[in-house]
Amino acid sequence: MILANKEVAKRFGGFYRVHEIPEKKSIESLLSFLSKIGYSVRLEGNTITSRELNNLFAKIKGKKEEFLVKSVVLKAMSKAEYSVENKKHFGLVLDNYTHFTSPIRRYADLTVHRMVKSKLKGEKVNTEKNKKIAREVSLRELDVLDAERESVAYKQVQYMLERVGEKFEAVVSGVTRFGLFVRISETHAEGLVSIRDMEDDYYVLDEENYSLIGTKKNKRYSLGDSVKVKLVGGSIETRRLEFVFV
Repeated sequence: MILANKEVAKRFGGFYRVHEIPEKKSIESLLSFLSKIGYSVRLEGNTITSRELNNLFAKIKGKKEEFLVKSVVLKAMSKAEYSVENKKHFGLVLDNYTHFTSPIRRYADLTVHRMVKSKLKGEKVNTEKNKKIAREVSLRELDVLDAERESVAYKQVQYMLERVGEKFEAVVSGVTRFGLFVRISETHAEGLVSIRDMEDDYYVLDEENYSLIGTKKNKRYSLGDSVKVKLVGGSIETRRLEFVFV
């Protein structure tokens, strides 16, 4: 499939699936995060390579921080999109790439099929029309991703609210001034431990080190820490779950 998409993009051009190199600021934030939890990746020039990311994924495979690291890496990456300009595909390490193989389920692929037929007939391709299509299908793709996230969150919260009062193993997945987000290892549902419920100390945010630190006992909660929590409530309407530390 990838070979077919690659060859069509190389031979016919005009409508590409592109994935640009991550921005410098995003790479710097990613490197800072990784160093705080004991990992590092080498840069080539001023950017990270797909090979280095694959090496990182191999190191974290099966570890408690695997999902967290992959989530942070994904957020640092540029979003793949469609374009009439060939900006290459960073994720696949390809100079030419498009979506061609699924015209019955993706409009982008159907557009490429129509463009290929026009070129084979010697007809002129309407670049401006393709530019509008590329922009529109890229936007609709983002809508689909949002809808998918919302539906998964809805079902996770719906299921978890049947288990209020139960205790769970979790990993700290986010650190804020108002508390800690935790991700349940069993169900992958995510929720908040509010700082107002952390009554054993007065906690302040150490933003640089992704931590909340107690001012009296110096207890620290950091991104990636394993914790045990109890589900105390939540809301399907807001897609939120509320936890306290056990």
